[in-house]
Amino acid sequence: MRTVAVYAPSKTFNLAGLVGSYHIIYNPTIRDRVVAKSSKPHYNDMNVLSMHALNRCLQAQGYEWVEMSRV
Repeated sequence: MRTVAVYAPSKTFNLAGLVGSYHIIYNPTIRDRVVAKSSKPHYNDMNVLSMHALNRCLQAQGYEWVEMSRV
């Protein structure tokens, strides 16, 4: 209940220009604090392009990209 996992497709999928990081926090108290702090500047709000790019990266084609780029 004290673990915070933070992810972003920027380096893995070469999407550094898109805002697309996300977090997984199971503890509601910690999650509420993180959301309250991060939502104030609106800098990290995901846009439509970022959302679709992230969804595409997490599908089968994205995993193929990661495997091919390791070679």
